[in-house]
Amino acid sequence: MTSSISGTFPTEITRSSAQKILDDSACESKRVSSSVSTRGRFHTLDSVNIVPPPVQRPIPIWFGGSSDAVIRRVARLGDGWMPIIAPDAAGEAKLAMLRVTWLNLAGIP
Repeated sequence: MTSSISGTFPTEITRSSAQKILDDSACESKRVSSSVSTRGRFHTLDSVNIVPPPVQRPIPIWFGGSSDAVIRRVARLGDGWMPIIAPDAAGEAKLAMLRVTWLNLAGIP
């Protein structure tokens, strides 16, 4: 297996910059195309692809994390979610937020 990345990248990628690598439009375009290009606040990606390509089309998009921003993104774009939550009241609140966001996006009051 080989891979190549061209371009200039910072020597340190912080959590906040890593979260911005792919914006929503890039996630959506990657789902259906063989490559994606995006210019974000922290990174520019030019014709990035997955080798070998996944068999499943559209490519499923999974998100990890439990911030409110991740939960909103899961509701808008996600096919799966790998939450980082405890099985407690705070975890239940995150699940409730996801359910409400899905319903709002579907136009269900």
